[in-house]
Amino acid sequence: MKIRRGNREYVLMEDELYRAHKEFVASFMIDRLEVDFGVPKAYAIEYGEKAYDRYCDGDGETEYECIEWAAEEYEKKYGEVA
Repeated sequence: MKIRRGNREYVLMEDELYRAHKEFVASFMIDRLEVDFGVPKAYAIEYGEKAYDRYCDGDGETEYECIEWAAEEYEKKYGEVA
């Protein structure tokens, strides 16, 4: 994939695109787990990555549905958050 920034053109390889996508979406999921569901940061990272993996399974769930699933999984293991 080619992207342009200013007068320069950059070519991103497939693995670079994958890593950038994962970082962007997983960061969003981690943030939502913390802000919307009150999951502590350390656990939000773990469960955000699980949400991303579930999203990538391609079963038709939205990003937010996977975040909700991860929050439910966290609550099953650690109890309801404040």
